[in-house]
Amino acid sequence: MELMFGKLPVGTGFAYYGTKYCKIAPSMARNERGCGSVFLGETPVTVEVTPAELLPWEPDELPWFARIKPAPGQGPRQGGS
Repeated sequence: MELMFGKLPVGTGFAYYGTKYCKIAPSMARNERGCGSVFLGETPVTVEVTPAELLPWEPDELPWFARIKPAPGQGPRQGGS
């Protein structure tokens, strides 16, 4: 079954161009030789399990940079002269 890499939960095994990988982080996977690779979330990969076996996980709606608040002292100034 083919799914987008970004929709897979961490720990899921999948194949990409004949090489088997295991997802180890939101955008990283390790192949069967132990080498790491970076994948875009929109990359189609072949999953070896059925959808019922996948965890009920969905990626965050907002990207990480949209949730960052200004560092202390970098926000708008409050009061003062």
